[in-house]
Amino acid sequence: MNKLLTKALVALMFFALATGTTTSAQLFEGSRIEARIPFGFYAGTTWLPAGKYTIRLPNTLAPDLLLIQNANDPVEAFLITDSTTRATAARESSLDFDRLGNKYFLSDIWVERHKTGFRLEAPSLEKKLEKGAMKKEIQAVTVHRAKL
Repeated sequence: MNKLLTKALVALMFFALATGTTTSAQLFEGSRIEARIPFGFYAGTTWLPAGKYTIRLPNTLAPDLLLIQNANDPVEAFLITDSTTRATAARESSLDFDRLGNKYFLSDIWVERHKTGFRLEAPSLEKKLEKGAMKKEIQAVTVHRAKL
């Protein structure tokens, strides 16, 4: 009986993983996000200057790995993300940043008409600032989708 239960749980986990993977990949299918970010920020542990950026899925086989590139400078970073959900579908595509003092950290990526988004793990610097009793505020930047 335990073997049967274990097999059923493993199959359910693989199904959940495959279903979530398909949803994440479909968010960027045939498109990219373009954003003008008016402040320097951290994307994971990489600091990126203010500027115009594109975010895209570089490989559909790794749907939780995104690439952010600066349009004017040779600055880019790979973003390892987890899927996240919200109660209602996003009305417009946006990037959410955690603001702690004068530092910004990319935290979530939302695509219009979807409840599923991408969440970046908070880097150690952000966690350290939070422990130091700095107040966290959310700063959203509206973006738009463009065809590849």
